[in-house]
Amino acid sequence: MDLVNQLEINSRKTIFTLVYPVILENIFQTLVLFFNMVMLSHLGTADLAAAGLANTIIFAIINIFLGFQIGATSLIAQAVGGKDFKKAKEILNFAIFFAFIFGLLITLILHPLRKNLMILMGAEREVAIKGGEYLNFIIIFLLFRMLFLINNGILRGYGDTKTPMLISLTFQVLTIILNYFLIFGIFFFPRLGIKGAGLGTGIGGLVSALLSLILIKIKIKEKTEKILNLNYFKDFIKISLPAANEQLLLNLGFLIFIRIVASLGTISLAAHQIAVRVESLSFMPGSAFGIVATTLAGQAFGAKRKDLVDFAIKRTSLYSFLIMSTIGILFFFFPHYFVALFNPESTVRKFAIDLVRIGALEQPQLALCFVYAGGLRGIGDTVSPMLVALLSTFLIRIGLIYFLAIFLKLGIYGVWYGTVIDWTIRAFLLFIFYKRKNLNKPY
Repeated sequence: MDLVNQLEINSRKTIFTLVYPVILENIFQTLVLFFNMVMLSHLGTADLAAAGLANTIIFAIINIFLGFQIGATSLIAQAVGGKDFKKAKEILNFAIFFAFIFGLLITLILHPLRKNLMILMGAEREVAIKGGEYLNFIIIFLLFRMLFLINNGILRGYGDTKTPMLISLTFQVLTIILNYFLIFGIFFFPRLGIKGAGLGTGIGGLVSALLSLILIKIKIKEKTEKILNLNYFKDFIKISLPAANEQLLLNLGFLIFIRIVASLGTISLAAHQIAVRVESLSFMPGSAFGIVATTLAGQAFGAKRKDLVDFAIKRTSLYSFLIMSTIGILFFFFPHYFVALFNPESTVRKFAIDLVRIGALEQPQLALCFVYAGGLRGIGDTVSPMLVALLSTFLIRIGLIYFLAIFLKLGIYGVWYGTVIDWTIRAFLLFIFYKRKNLNKPY
């Protein structure tokens, strides 16, 4: 039975069967980042700062590439929903080819500039040198990281979220083990310090890419007339480029946003970082429901079932709304328990508790943002989420936060109240964009 029929017969089971592997994948990723930082902290402050700054650069590139992953998921989901499996396989082949070429170009461009990138980010000489050592292997193996990310997007387009979870879990577990051995020189492995963290992460990406290619070969066996059909380039770029631009805009907005927060002082910055880490707990289920909305809406749209596109988005948004609202209630009434995990100083603790409580007010809106943006991407409309990101990030969030925090002198509270208003407007705009869509024509 295909995913579209499953959705019609038992929507709750279908949605939660798809969503729980994505949530687990997000949890694993968060844990790996945490343990990597713990290991690097034993090497010294310079190593920790270098890896953190270098990861900011890499994550920015990966986030932009995720726009192309969204394009692959959307196009394949529509083809699978329309039962055109040969087309889906041809899009699959093209997406893998594109990821390989894109990753190769990024590697050739960034590798000679790795130390300069650290300096550009404001790193001091020692941190820039160590960051360059860390980025050496990260960038060399970045091609494989992009391959397994695009492969995960392909599999989600087919309605499979369990296999991407297993591939990501392989990457994360292997990365932790290799980093531990290579950073500290355990057993017969050399002690490489921060270089070992880069090499371990790179090898983890290589193994995961090969595993994902093997699993796709096993699971998807349709034959095609052309191994590589370049005619899909236009459609792929048309859907992927706005999603990639959206991520680029969000990253630029984030840097400006952090600059405003940093100007408010060390205590405000520390409290903000803690509150953001706490709030990231709610992002895991929210982003998972957004990914599922892309898959379900895409397949229903491809099957020309307008009724099921609406149904999928309504049901997915309902479950996301209920879960994230529940998390919001916990944030509002029990913020001190979450903040205590970070053991901050008393002044920072007070601010962080207040910020988590303010963050609770935006959880329902966040839930709707994730799902409606995902649903729009599923039907092939990546322009609307990009326009909302552009409008909200630069005209609403940054402007409003500056007005509240700096002009009205509300400080860090103004930052967070501005964010609540921003997410509310985003949710409304995404809802309006979706409701105005003609689901009877392709995008």
